[in-house]
Amino acid sequence: MKIIHFRKAQAVLEIGILGTIVLIVFSLLVGYVQSLNDEQYVLMGNFRQALKKAHDENAVISYTTLEDPRHVDINAPLVGKRTNLSASNYIHWAVPYVGEEPNKGFYYQINDEVVALTEDDEVEDIVFAYDTDISRVFNKVEAGDIIKTSQNVGVVEELTYIIRDSDEQSIKTVTQNRTESKQRSWETGQ
Repeated sequence: MKIIHFRKAQAVLEIGILGTIVLIVFSLLVGYVQSLNDEQYVLMGNFRQALKKAHDENAVISYTTLEDPRHVDINAPLVGKRTNLSASNYIHWAVPYVGEEPNKGFYYQINDEVVALTEDDEVEDIVFAYDTDISRVFNKVEAGDIIKTSQNVGVVEELTYIIRDSDEQSIKTVTQNRTESKQRSWETGQ
């Protein structure tokens, strides 16, 4: 009798461990698929924007896109984690008059803001700085046998991007503010 009880307990433990592993793999898969989807979206959007600029300006265009969305994070589901995505294209659409140089354009799209640079600006690198404040508020309301709990999470970020030349001097500084808030509620009762 004792052996049968031991085997049942072992089976329950193994199923619990297997279930945990399945959930972890599933959450990692969801995060990976979201990342791939966003990377493909940024790449295609960058190409379309570069092609439109090249067509509209009849020019040779260098177009770079930088985005910092917040993706799913299993450790902090409502907060998420910041992910850096980028894409770049160089489109030669120009049809200049005979003997003339084609027009040139250099653009950086940082999240939703487009920055135009001149031909003289030689970009060496981009420095990112993030200031993130996270606030969490838990509320619990008891009414008889029902307990309602809610969690409110607010993320306030100041994102700073500094486009620098080879001497590490700032060509352009872009500062953006982003605010996100999410809420999760659940009820328990008898």
